Amino acid sequence: MRIDNILYYILIVFLFIGCSYTFSLSVFGDVETIYIPFVDNKTSREDISIIVYNKLIEYIKKNYPSLVISNNKDKSDLIIETIVEEYFRDVSEYTQEGDVERYKVVLKIKYKIYKKGKKILNKEIISEGYYTPEEIEQKAIEESIQQSFNRVFSSLENNW
Repeated sequence: MRIDNILYYILIVFLFIGCSYTFSLSVFGDVETIYIPFVDNKTSREDISIIVYNKLIEYIKKNYPSLVISNNKDKSDLIIETIVEEYFRDVSEYTQEGDVERYKVVLKIKYKIYKKGKKILNKEIISEGYYTPEEIEQKAIEESIQQSFNRVFSSLENNW
């Protein structure tokens, strides 16, 4: 019975050591704070930078809740600079009668990501979103932005 108790305690110790190690790991290692300057907009659509900025903050809070979004660039571990280089909307599909069936929104967003002052990622992503005449364009913009974020953060995680 004594050996069973010892094995039981050893098992408990290993579980606690393993769990604390697992929970302390982060996708971004030693990164705790992140700074996101306002999005640079090179397009004629004035509100696109506000939409991208707000969606980026929302995306990070949802997907990386352990990261603290900082207002201090100099004291942040990670900096994500975002530039919306292109935005356009066009007809994607017509009905047989010649009416618009679906629109397409295309965004080209450039990301420059720095870790402690060193550039670790420089990536340009072209993404698309779609909407019908019954829907609003905002849906397609948000779909395109989400697609872009998924790709850039996946790339960032894979290269970490």
